[in-house]
Amino acid sequence: MREVVIVEAVRTPVGKRNGVFREKHPVHLASVVLDEVVKRAGIEKHLSLEALAALKPVFKPDGVITAGMRAK
Repeated sequence: MREVVIVEAVRTPVGKRNGVFREKHPVHLASVVLDEVVKRAGIEKHLSLEALAALKPVFKPDGVITAGMRAK
């Protein structure tokens, strides 16, 4: 079995208290990073959560990652 892992260094937005990101929720800032990781990994955005959830886990239960590119 081939193991698939996404390893990518993507910086999170950095700011200071009451700075430029004061109106942004932390979840939104994290989603920008996650979107970039997915983009760099080549995973297509049209894949549904249902299709990904139906895939068998690639790793052991302590580090589950599914093979997203196999859901086409």
